[in-house]
Amino acid sequence: MAQVNLTINGRHYDVACDDGQEEHLMKLAAFVDDRVAHLKQSVGSLSESHLMMMASLVIADELDEALIQLEEVQDSGASGSANAASPAKPSDHEGTASGPDPLEEKAANALEACASRLESIATRLEGA
Repeated sequence: MAQVNLTINGRHYDVACDDGQEEHLMKLAAFVDDRVAHLKQSVGSLSESHLMMMASLVIADELDEALIQLEEVQDSGASGSANAASPAKPSDHEGTASGPDPLEEKAANALEACASRLESIATRLEGA
């Protein structure tokens, strides 16, 4: 098991993680630190616990929004042929006769990977 030192809001935390996950955990800590810094600029002076609670809520809100968007993409993909009667928007990517649009598949795969990482972050935050 690896050990990594993270800095969030000027405080240092020694955290254990799986071998090879150090860089990923450092990126997550930088993400949280960035959100905390933005909150401090927006709302001013708060206690450490209040600031961390608000940062957690902001991140949870971002996660929730990303999951909603992913669900909408998945739903629209699953019901793509069922919505044939509804007019297509200019931004809609239609599949070709030979199969689904590769760009649409790539976007869906990227969103699924993002959602998976966000769920992992949420799980870690719930355990913290």
